Amino acid sequence: MTSLEASSQHNNHVGASRDGGIALPLKFALSLRAKQKTQVMEKVLLDDNMIHLSSISSKAQIITVMMVQTISLKKQVASLTATIGDLLKRVQARDDQLNKFHEKFQSTLALNEFEEQDLSVARNTSKGIPVSTNGFVSIEHVKNNVNEAIAKTYETRVQVFKSYMKPYTKRIEQLRMLENYQPPKFQQFNGHGDSRQYITTLLKHAIILEPMEIF
Repeated sequence: MTSLEASSQHNNHVGASRDGGIALPLKFALSLRAKQKTQVMEKVLLDDNMIHLSSISSKAQIITVMMVQTISLKKQVASLTATIGDLLKRVQARDDQLNKFHEKFQSTLALNEFEEQDLSVARNTSKGIPVSTNGFVSIEHVKNNVNEAIAKTYETRVQVFKSYMKPYTKRIEQLRMLENYQPPKFQQFNGHGDSRQYITTLLKHAIILEPMEIF
């Protein structure tokens, strides 16, 4: 081997050693970067999964709360329904009691009215007043009573008028007249002759009587 060939081989060996020294760190760096990238991707996926799981958990919690609230509302509605049903039963029972009391009161009133009608019929019958079974007096009886009342009133007035029909006082009635006294005769004016003369004669006869004896 010549010196030229030896120098060439030496140079090639040195170049190869240099290329190999550079290539190893580059591969390590690339593998490290790939590993880091993989780790980053895994972390991102893990974070996404955590977020998704957290979202699912929150949704589940919301659904659970809503279900609990729904169950609570159902219980409250059931309790209110039972309470209202109990109140309705009590009101119905009270209405039944009031209806029974009203019917009893009406029957008592009807009985009292019937007894009162019987008593009224008995009283009127004892007095001679004809009364129907319903407690009413007949129209004919009313008419007869009215006619009798009118007749009694008329008779009473006639008796009052007949009791004193004299146009002078009791003092004049008690005056004692002479046995031979002849009262003046006043002739009625017959429409013939002088009316003044008739009035003059009448006044003369009237003056003869004393005023104190008249009044």
